[in-house]
Order: sequence, then C-alpha cells, then structure tokens
Amino acid sequence: MAAGWPEREPPLVTILFGKHAGRTYPQAVAVARQATRYLEQVEGASVHHVATFARTVPQASAAARLLELTLNLKGSAVFDGAGVMVPSKYTAQQVLDCYRKACLCDDHTAHCHVVINDPFSQRGEFGLGYLHDRQSDRWLLPCRLINKAYLDFDRQHPASAVNLVQAAAVKSVSQWCPYFEAAAFRPLLVIADERRPA
Repeated sequence: MAAGWPEREPPLVTILFGKHAGRTYPQAVAVARQATRYLEQVEGASVHHVATFARTVPQASAAARLLELTLNLKGSAVFDGAGVMVPSKYTAQQVLDCYRKACLCDDHTAHCHVVINDPFSQRGEFGLGYLHDRQSDRWLLPCRLINKAYLDFDRQHPASAVNLVQAAAVKSVSQWCPYFEAAAFRPLLVIADERRPA
C-alpha cells in the first residue's frame, strides 16, 4: 500500500515521470493531477511527478491516459497497488484497459473469466497425451489476459492448480489486476456441483 494512502483498499497503480520538453508534458501533468494522490518532487532543476490512482473507472481511465502520454519517456515507471514495479509499460496499458472494461460490467467475471479446455496434460513416451476428454473437462480461467493457447500444465507438477495459474498470471504480468483471483481457477464440473441445491 502506498504510504499515506487515504483509502482502505490498496491503490490501482502509481505512475512516475519526470519533467521533459515534449509537447505532451502539460497534458501529462494535468492528467496526473486527477489522481487520488499526486505529488511533485523537486530536486534542483529536476521535477518528478508521482500519481497514484484509485480502483475506480474514472481513475483507471485517467491512469491509462497518463500511461499513454508517458509511455516512451526515459525514467518513467509504473508500480502496481503493492508498490512493485510493472516491468512492461505496454502490458500495464493492457491490464489497465482490461480492468476499466471489467468495471463497466455489472458482473466483472463476465468480462474477466473465460472457459478453456483442460490445461492439464501428461507427457509420455508418445508425446503429449491428454488424460481426459477435452470436450467434457473444461476449466474456468480467471483472467482473459493469460494466453490460454500456451497453458500446458503437467498433472505431475507438485504445485497446486491455483499456484500454477498464479504463475501463469505473473508470466503474463496481469497478476496485479484487482480482479485477478487465482482461486477461481477450477473445473466447471466443480462449479456446477457447488451450485446444485443441497
């Protein structure tokens, strides 16, 4: 959580950028000032702007715009809600845009979650062999930004399914989305059983 953050929940994202001579600088400063928390750090002739945005649609939209304006600036940086630097600003843009769209839905899971074929496989002598019928064994993937085409979990892996999908989210750099919930990664048959009346 960002120091001095006024809300109970952690922020969505923090964007840091410096003063520059580009034409977009005044606009970037104007957008940064829309953040829930905004600071200017002045050291001699250099000025750095720190904008921390809350988890709302207007704040996510402003953060996405600021990121667009500062994307190619040297020294600019993006930090997730826990204060961890997001290594790719382009991926941060994707996550912000996806989160903003999910916020516009009455049920964010309708946007975020996708149904995929069983991602667990077993490797044997004759290459890749699936243990179950791919048509009947479907899973709920809790993040549309995780590329389902590259999910190929080995059933013999000692990590749990939840930990495996969390690692996949880390690989896709979408684990910091407020809506990402690794525990939602389950077979549809299990979800159907949970919904049956007792």
